[in-house]
Amino acid sequence: MSFAYQNRPGVYAGYDVSGVYSGAIAGKVIAVAAHSTLPAKVYVYTGYESAYKRGDNSQLGKMLKLLYANGAYKVLAYPVGLDNTGMYSTAITELLAADKVDYLVLGSDSEEIQLLAKQQMEQLQQEQRECICFMGMTDAGVDEIAARAGKLNSERVVLLGQNVTLEDETQSSGGSMAAAALAAQLSKQTDPAIPLHGMVLEGIVNTEYLTDSQVDTLVQGGVTTLEAVNGSVSIIRGLTTRTKIDNQPDTTLRDLNTVMIIDTVIPGLRELLRRKFTRSKNNETTRTAILHQMVTALEEYLSDEIIDSYSDLQVTADPKDAGVCVVSFRFAVTRGINLIYLTAHITV
Repeated sequence: MSFAYQNRPGVYAGYDVSGVYSGAIAGKVIAVAAHSTLPAKVYVYTGYESAYKRGDNSQLGKMLKLLYANGAYKVLAYPVGLDNTGMYSTAITELLAADKVDYLVLGSDSEEIQLLAKQQMEQLQQEQRECICFMGMTDAGVDEIAARAGKLNSERVVLLGQNVTLEDETQSSGGSMAAAALAAQLSKQTDPAIPLHGMVLEGIVNTEYLTDSQVDTLVQGGVTTLEAVNGSVSIIRGLTTRTKIDNQPDTTLRDLNTVMIIDTVIPGLRELLRRKFTRSKNNETTRTAILHQMVTALEEYLSDEIIDSYSDLQVTADPKDAGVCVVSFRFAVTRGINLIYLTAHITV
């Protein structure tokens, strides 16, 4: 892969991903931008009582209730008065500048605003600030939802398209409510490799029914799907909208767990090297120490079953720049079981 070196001293990371076949994480910060009549500024909440005022039926108020019902740790909120691009652009910019945000929840279902958020996520990734945006649609058909996911097409964007019914309400709400609940559930998950199907979204009691054919359409399109069973709503498949690259089908980063694992391993190693090797000499002794630290960290990820394997670990001096140390390696993410096919051979 190509790698753009920086001039500012530091530890920089990049990755490329290939399929097997050729051809919380706990305590994460959640930011939410949604409609409310509160004054437009960043609000910082660290608990349910401080965040949610009973009787607040604004979109933001309902999202805050869902975030804390599902285990959010720290929430930044920015009230948006109108569903227009300018206001959401300001909200996203202010939220991302206020703290190191791990997950962004978007209240708007506007295509223009969602594409703007996608661009912000991809820009953050270039700046070594990994963030995933969770968003929804309202009153949309299966084909419309799948088409929106195709336009977003990013491992940094999770789209939920089904309407949902919140606890103690009779009128349905858009998929952005489920997006808030999912972001909160993921913010407290300590193992990024555990599959997301079956994860219950607290505070949501019903969702639109999907046939098997509709589920297939949405899953293939990179849409996170839901089902309702006995008054609870849970995840069928947790996906990103990344389903193609260069207009060719590519599902390598469609599984949300894959991105969560990458966002655990790469920043973790980057921080390790930054912490231990600031102001170090680029000589054989230092490079050997880096190699040993990398092995120790990767073995820990292996032991925790976050990765399945690693290989080709090399620590070298860049022949073109004596001040650059190049650390390269391969690793395989752990895969969860999404389906079990039971085959019985019966003799009568």
